Amino acid sequence: MFIWSLNESIISSKYCTIRKIFGVCVQIDIIYDKLTVERHIKFYTYLKGVKIIVEDFDLLHEKSTNTEKLNGGQKRKLCIAMVFIGNPHYVFLDELTTGYSLFRYI
Repeated sequence: MFIWSLNESIISSKYCTIRKIFGVCVQIDIIYDKLTVERHIKFYTYLKGVKIIVEDFDLLHEKSTNTEKLNGGQKRKLCIAMVFIGNPHYVFLDELTTGYSLFRYI
């Protein structure tokens, strides 16, 4: 896998390096309905830092809830939280506010 800059020079040809420095959250929520919020976080953190992520993204009340029962905003928040788990240097958030009520925070 190669990533090219605007001047067409190779930034990195090593997939592992790329995965460590980038986090991506696409528009479609990639979650499994039968897993709880906590299990999603555990899956993506390999059992490290679950409590911190759950608290930082205000998911404490939902941590034992299967994701099929979450509303669109809660699902989006979970997907965004999972992007930050690996502590990436760069994060791409596609359609960040899809399913998320901005009026709640205004």
